[in-house]
Amino acid sequence: MADEIKPANPAPLGLACFGITTVVLSSINAGLLPPEATPAVIPLAFSFGGFAQIIAGVLEYKNGNTFGMVAFTSYGAFWWWYAFLLWTVVRAG
Repeated sequence: MADEIKPANPAPLGLACFGITTVVLSSINAGLLPPEATPAVIPLAFSFGGFAQIIAGVLEYKNGNTFGMVAFTSYGAFWWWYAFLLWTVVRAG
């Protein structure tokens, strides 16, 4: 059908979320940003690195891309774990 709407590609969203969150954390680990910037990673990891990547994974599933779904939902779950780690364990210590 010529009028059928083609679904958007969620991969750029997932890759951007992974890339930006990783670059910010890596900049702190490499000393390019001060260690005092670490609290800025928590909301970034929850929202951009976690939630938005999980959305991208769900959209990849809807598009029939199993690899994209597994990659983005796994990365999103990792970032949520990391944010919870910083927010609870590291913050308490």
